[in-house]
Amino acid sequence: PAPFTVLSGVGTSQLVEIRATDEAGNAWVCQFTLVLQDTISPIPNSATLPDVLEECNATLLIPSANDNCDGLITATTTDPINYSAQGSYVVTWNYTDSEGNSTSQTQNIIIDDTTAPDISACSPDTSFTVDIDSCEKLMAGIDIGTPSVTDNCALDTVFNDLSATLPLGSHVITWTAIDEAGNSSICTQSIEIVDQEAPSLTCPNDTLVIIAPPSTSEFINIPLPLVSDNCSLDSYSNDFTGIEDASAIYNIGTTVVTWMAIDDSGNSSSCSMSVTLLDNVPPEITCPPNVDVDATADSCEAYVVVDLPTASDSDGIASITNDYNGTSDASGIYPVGETTLTWTATDNSGNTSQCQSLVSVNDVSPPTIVDCPSDVEVYLNSGECNIDSSDVTIASPLVSETCGVDTMYNDAPASFVVGSTTITWTVLDDSGNSSICQFNVSVIDTIVPVIIDCPNDTTSYVGLGECDLDSSLVGLVQPIIDDPCGDIMISNDAPELFPVGSTTVQWTISDGSGNSSICLQEINVLDTIPPTLIDCSSDAEVYLDEGDCTISLADITLEEPLIESDCEVLSISSDAPSVFSPGTTIVLWTIEDASGNSTTCAQNVNVIDTIAPAILECPEDSLVIVSESDCFTSTLVLEQPVATDPCSSLLITNDAPAEFWVGFTEVLWTISDTLGNESYCTQIVQVIDDTPPVIVECASDTVIYSGEGQCDIILNLNPPSVTDGCGVDTIYHNGPAA
Repeated sequence: PAPFTVLSGVGTSQLVEIRATDEAGNAWVCQFTLVLQDTISPIPNSATLPDVLEECNATLLIPSANDNCDGLITATTTDPINYSAQGSYVVTWNYTDSEGNSTSQTQNIIIDDTTAPDISACSPDTSFTVDIDSCEKLMAGIDIGTPSVTDNCALDTVFNDLSATLPLGSHVITWTAIDEAGNSSICTQSIEIVDQEAPSLTCPNDTLVIIAPPSTSEFINIPLPLVSDNCSLDSYSNDFTGIEDASAIYNIGTTVVTWMAIDDSGNSSSCSMSVTLLDNVPPEITCPPNVDVDATADSCEAYVVVDLPTASDSDGIASITNDYNGTSDASGIYPVGETTLTWTATDNSGNTSQCQSLVSVNDVSPPTIVDCPSDVEVYLNSGECNIDSSDVTIASPLVSETCGVDTMYNDAPASFVVGSTTITWTVLDDSGNSSICQFNVSVIDTIVPVIIDCPNDTTSYVGLGECDLDSSLVGLVQPIIDDPCGDIMISNDAPELFPVGSTTVQWTISDGSGNSSICLQEINVLDTIPPTLIDCSSDAEVYLDEGDCTISLADITLEEPLIESDCEVLSISSDAPSVFSPGTTIVLWTIEDASGNSTTCAQNVNVIDTIAPAILECPEDSLVIVSESDCFTSTLVLEQPVATDPCSSLLITNDAPAEFWVGFTEVLWTISDTLGNESYCTQIVQVIDDTPPVIVECASDTVIYSGEGQCDIILNLNPPSVTDGCGVDTIYHNGPAA
């Protein structure tokens, strides 16, 4: 290369040639290959990597270096880049460029946790009661709470110095939290062990002493109660003597002695015993006189004032009661009848005496009939003119009688005839008082007359020119009937004239009670004469619109046939399709009268298609270049036109020759549908001969001499020898004419 040519790209090689030439033209040449190599190692961007000091964990940032060829180099290492265990580590970083030149650096990593755990909240102070029958608390399984502890790195353990058993009193518990680096923190918690168990206190048994009159008191020896405490007892006493010993003089009757025991923690227990002094002589009692009163009007009870009995006892009367209301006063409301009162007098020693008195209440009010039975309607059964009383439901009256009903009865007859019968109820109470009420039983005849045989349905026919029949000609006959309880009347709703069709005649049979029965007879008047066809519809021709292959029935006007009928024409219809296709369709007309008689005739509907196929695209003109020595082509394949017709398939033809000669040829395309409609388009085929004529031999060079005195000469040059596969058109030269 030229001097000062710059080579770029590591590994690029260049062949260098040195040539020496002397003045005589002698030359000496030597060659060598120059190869560009990179031997410079990357230079770290930081001369010294900083030490990484963390307490819990560290993730190293990857350093980089700059290379003279590769630019920025990212360091690599085989050492971990994430550290979480306490300790010191050295990481070796390597920077290597694409040519293998490398530089390395080391970096120190120190993971040293010096932060103690944070006990932000010690377990709250708390208290516990001593165990039952004990003066200390067994702490095994007792939840005293847990401090809230956090650590910047990882917590190792949290523990306390709680003893297995705590005695009564206050205790300070120390909690210690240690992290995995050995740093620790403490907090304290107070626990109070309290005694809430009351002393155990068992009273002496109740004491019962019988004393003889006239004594009313006596000294009684009372045993001491049984007292103990789980911790330490403070004192105990009773409320009768105020000291531990309850022995003393007690009066006749019952004295309740209550004991109270208190321990050093202020817990207390109590129990009670009774000391009873009794005599054994019953009191004396005298009953009040018997009482006799009438009950309150319209009531089965009365308020009775009863005098009090009298009683006496040397020990005193504790109570006087009766067994009616359980009090000392027996006055109150008493029911009709006799009530025996038993009086009981009790003295202060519990001795009792009894006597009896009588309270009589008399009922003088008759029963109250609150609601007499409603009037009853009963209906005769078929074939009967009266009804047995056992077949009539006679309800009992609703009676209000607080003192009790003795009996109720009525005067209903053994059988009921058609019409209304009055029934009287009589009510007697237990005291012989009576009341009456009345209601009516109505027997109703609702049995309709029985139609044994309704007239049979009949069928009659109208004659020619008739559309109805007189009622005397259709066979009306009365039904056969039966009714046991009264006269009957027979009628019908037959018209005077029966039209063609079915007419329902209703026969009505009524008895003397207004009951009626009906039956129906069908009178059928038939018309069997069909309508007369005067003229069937004319044949129709319709033409399709462009783009349509069918025509809707709605777009065609079809004339109805002309008919004549004696009675009503029900319908004129045809089987014409909703859509007509090209060609002839036979439409059948049906004329039907109201009796179903019908006449038919046929009509031709001819749908004509005069729309030629649509040419969407004619083939483009074709250009063909024949090969050398050819003047025509017979292998040209022409593309067909694109055409459409909605009604039929298409036939596509053309008048193309078998061979296309050099020049222009017009091809006529013809598109025909199945109905003979045609469309046309033309295509130009141009055949080109681009092979030049061959000059087989050019005319020889010629020397022509002019005649004496001439300075020019008319040229008569021999033409060259020329051939061409498609014929030579003309040969000319560019020489002068003379």
